[in-house]
Amino acid sequence: MQVMFNIVIYLYAGLKLNFVRDAEVNFALFFTVLLMHLMCVNTAKDGLTMMKYALLHPDEFTFPGSAFLLGFFAFSSLVYAEVINIILSQSKKTVIDAIAGLIGFKSIVDIPTMYMNSLEEFPAKGLVGKLECKRSRTERPK
Repeated sequence: MQVMFNIVIYLYAGLKLNFVRDAEVNFALFFTVLLMHLMCVNTAKDGLTMMKYALLHPDEFTFPGSAFLLGFFAFSSLVYAEVINIILSQSKKTVIDAIAGLIGFKSIVDIPTMYMNSLEEFPAKGLVGKLECKRSRTERPK
């Protein structure tokens, strides 16, 4: 229904397609936005996994709502970042601008990951995943 509605609006409004960029720039924008998406998928998947784990194993958390909320923030911040990237990519006029925008935006999105990786002496960082590994070994059917 939505597609048909859009087609009707397009036909009756008399809109004309207007290309403001060259094909090379559109091609570069398509691949930079796609590359940004593919680079952010793993981090967004971690947020979804955290939400799922908090829902399925609430007894392992003191505050399962906080664990779910952290996963939601991790996921939604990357979705928001991708939307902002798509919006900002519409202002790029050259291929160099598109590539530079991808590099700059990816560095901004990776700041939390770089910060967490720099905390080598953070005690809770080493505990993440160890509890699940122990449980999967002990709960296997024999």
